[in-house]
Amino acid sequence: MKKTFSKEKLFDRTPRVFKRDATEVRFLLGGIGTGNFSVNSRGKFLDWEIFNWPSKNTKFPLSFFAIRTENKELEKPISKILESRMVPPYTSSHGYLQAELVNLPRMEDSELICEYPFARVNFKDSELPVKVSMEAYTPFIPLNTDDSSIPCAIIRYTVKNIADCPTKVSLVGT
Repeated sequence: MKKTFSKEKLFDRTPRVFKRDATEVRFLLGGIGTGNFSVNSRGKFLDWEIFNWPSKNTKFPLSFFAIRTENKELEKPISKILESRMVPPYTSSHGYLQAELVNLPRMEDSELICEYPFARVNFKDSELPVKVSMEAYTPFIPLNTDDSSIPCAIIRYTVKNIADCPTKVSLVGT
């Protein structure tokens, strides 16, 4: 029988990096036994398995984080959803639901870096005057199940101005 993974690969501690076209990759967030949700390689939050209900592939409609940037070099403010653009294969058999807002502008590209219990998503977009990244994690304390079972995940967005002038930035979550 062929081994899927070698022993070295199974115990490899280097970060796993996934580009946005790794459409089925998920990074699980949530305390031990508390329900969970996931972030994918595009930076989208999904798989909301909370309230004692298994719900793989569940997406909350009209829910996302977004950024708005404005400075004197831009003709007008730029707003985008903080997820990279959708790529094939498209998994919805009858197209996307209206509530997924597929026509709103999104980031050009992203990569998911997995280093359990931390997930980082680096967004790339040539139109924005800023660099954006997101870090999400669930507090896990080895040998301490009580504190590792807190029903939470911490999500932190970092924005760095790469323009030659001051830039106004707003982040919002719905």
